[in-house]
Amino acid sequence: MDMLSSKKDVEVTPLWQRIFWGSITGVIAIVLLLNGGLGTLQAVSTTTAFPFSIVILISIYGLFKALRMDIGKIDIRSKANMYVQPSTRDSGGWQKRLRNVTVYPRRDNVIKFMNLVVLPAFEDVKAEFVKQGLAVTIDTEKDDDIRIVIDHGDNANFIYRVKAKHYLKPSFTLLDEESAQEDQKYFRAEVYLDDGSKGYDIMGYTKENIMNDIVDQYTSHHYFIQNYEMRSDYDVGSNPND
Repeated sequence: MDMLSSKKDVEVTPLWQRIFWGSITGVIAIVLLLNGGLGTLQAVSTTTAFPFSIVILISIYGLFKALRMDIGKIDIRSKANMYVQPSTRDSGGWQKRLRNVTVYPRRDNVIKFMNLVVLPAFEDVKAEFVKQGLAVTIDTEKDDDIRIVIDHGDNANFIYRVKAKHYLKPSFTLLDEESAQEDQKYFRAEVYLDDGSKGYDIMGYTKENIMNDIVDQYTSHHYFIQNYEMRSDYDVGSNPND
């Protein structure tokens, strides 16, 4: 009861509140024991716990449904990759590709890249999607975290997000991130979709590379919502073309 009556962002409840609920619980238990004995106490405990058991069962159902949908997304998007021909992400020759691997950008370098390359790519892609009749927004509230969102109504929206995320340089991998100095860190322009980070860095991409990558990811997303999105009877392993 103490935790249920507390705010969700409170980790440690006040002492008086713990004493209050502990006292109330103890008094109720004593009264029940004095008036009806252990059997009454057990009956009341069972009756009180019954609504919570229903809530737990509903939560378990929701968890399995969410897990089923996540497995479905992985399965469907892996099939989508068979139909999507990925665009060439790197250009400029092997020298530039090698430089992108060995250079560790600072935060201001990544922010500059996002403003000068990523954002214009977002704007050009937005203009083309708008021509196709889609509602598109670009969120630039944070300078280190920008995203383009394509509204799909009742279906899942397409989100392509680029975030400046810091990592420790390889030579400092044994250090704790919190205690690491700024010169021991580097930043990546990491891509996120609606289901989280995709784990790759677009720092050094050209504007054309980024636009192609957005279209590739959108094609995969579009394939997904065309086949199984919003279907509660999705069966993992079924053929979307049946």
